[in-house]
Amino acid sequence: MLLSLELYQVVIAGDVLSSLVSSCPLLERLTFTSSNSFDYLEIVAPKLKYFSCEGLFRSICVRMPHIADVTVVMKGSRNQLGFNEGERSNSVMLLRSIPMVEFLVLDYPYVKCLAARGVRERLPTTLNNLQDLLLHDICFGEPDEVSIVLYSIRCSPNLQGISIRAFHGATAAVDPVVELFDLQGWSKFSLKKLFFVLMEEVSGTDAEMEFIKLLLAKSPTLQSMRIKLKSMEVVKN
Repeated sequence: MLLSLELYQVVIAGDVLSSLVSSCPLLERLTFTSSNSFDYLEIVAPKLKYFSCEGLFRSICVRMPHIADVTVVMKGSRNQLGFNEGERSNSVMLLRSIPMVEFLVLDYPYVKCLAARGVRERLPTTLNNLQDLLLHDICFGEPDEVSIVLYSIRCSPNLQGISIRAFHGATAAVDPVVELFDLQGWSKFSLKKLFFVLMEEVSGTDAEMEFIKLLLAKSPTLQSMRIKLKSMEVVKN
């Protein structure tokens, strides 16, 4: 009869966690954070509506056909990520397994994993029910990360809110990134239901400005756009 399960900073084997969840057939809410690492985590929960997972894992497979709210945070350094072909496939499998999702939060490692999968023109599924998309630590100087952001938006025609926290570090050449925002490539696309945009840690790069211009041009019902600049440290003599 268990409906909600919350596990914080637990040490548990991946197969044990998978078995525990699958033994709760009516489970609707699952929150899980852990400091131990997983090579592979599988979650099967046919009734789940809310799922939040934060931990040190390299790949995740979920089967949640009715899920509405998903947060996936793959802890780890940007410089320590590496994905094999199986993990790349699993990253795509996650999106295919949550067709009814309405609220989706993804962080940089997952976005990078999708990029490593070789996604080129669009994601392998359409998220027709997605209303709110939150992306953390996205570097607008990296073409592969920007591509995934754009593809995620284009595959979510009913988006109402977009929130992105930018990351700043060593970046690639600017021109290839800016070219991704060519309005001609978006001529037949419109974010007809988007009314709220939040961008944090913005530093004013050309790529960030082009992305903002794109959203303004393609969001006829936009009501609010909030842009928070990257805080600058004051150096005292």
